[in-house]
Amino acid sequence: MDSGKESPYPWKGENKIIDQREKGDGLNLNKGKYVMSNIEFDVLIDKREGLKFHSYDLLRNFHHANAIPLLDYYYQADKFGRLVIPKVHFSFQSWFEKEGKNLLFDEMGHMTVMLENMIIEYCDLVESLLKKKLIIKNFDMDNVFVNVYVGVPTLCVLLTEVTEVECIGVQDRNLAWDCPRKLMVWCENQCDIKMDKLTKRFCNFLGKSNCNVRKLKKYPHNWDDVTKGEYLMSLVDSNHSQMRFLLNDSGLTWPFSENLPQRSDNLPELLQAILDWDELERNVGHNILDFFSYVIVLRNCYKHFEDLPKKIKDKLISRKTLIEYIELWQSDFWIKVYERLG
Repeated sequence: MDSGKESPYPWKGENKIIDQREKGDGLNLNKGKYVMSNIEFDVLIDKREGLKFHSYDLLRNFHHANAIPLLDYYYQADKFGRLVIPKVHFSFQSWFEKEGKNLLFDEMGHMTVMLENMIIEYCDLVESLLKKKLIIKNFDMDNVFVNVYVGVPTLCVLLTEVTEVECIGVQDRNLAWDCPRKLMVWCENQCDIKMDKLTKRFCNFLGKSNCNVRKLKKYPHNWDDVTKGEYLMSLVDSNHSQMRFLLNDSGLTWPFSENLPQRSDNLPELLQAILDWDELERNVGHNILDFFSYVIVLRNCYKHFEDLPKKIKDKLISRKTLIEYIELWQSDFWIKVYERLG
């Protein structure tokens, strides 16, 4: 359909849009009808100020499972831009008030799988736009919606204003990733709850230079002991040169006693015993100023647990206990390593 200014509203001919001039239920959008020959279906019309044809033109052929399709654009009274979209079920805010408020965080402030999936879907949308060198200019809660199918809510985002850039810079990337991060913060504030430490780390990771959707899907905030062990084992086959490169200048250190020099005698007693055994019995040395070397020590202990000397195994008892010691020495070990290595 021609969306130029010369087209009257509603259009004459086979296709036309009818504005029913009433708001959709719980929506700041008008109900409408889209008529094509003998076919008629319900639509919604966005009549907010400042809707630009240029953004519509950039997005008209953009497709993503969580982006609301832009069906058409027209000018009302030859000057007011209007955007036509399919029907959506709820604005995010109305869905939140109706049922979502109790579905996003548990009582300890840990985000639920539902919220996690919504945020990752939003991030995937942002990544897809970045691949086309498009950036969402501003986060607007009025552009966030929810469709519910078979009782499962799905995040839907209405893209009304984007900027096209020649090259994605750090500032552009931060601006784009700020949208899902702001949605998380909005949910936290409206739920009147404080994110727990793990959820906050997930939120703060959004948009970091080493963050991507692939990493977010396996982020360690919900890992159990089995998954943690499998992750350690996965490092066996990793490219050690690449691992060392990614951990270099990361600021990560061995678990030295706080405010004491970085010497082996300032490491936890059990860890010192493991290093002594490695050096005396296996003739294997470790650089305690190199965090990569620490990761390898832990990985080898987990992999070769049955080969450890009895005095060490008596303290560790099992691989599960080793996982507990790793977290006792550094509570955020898994997140720190995963954010760097994936």
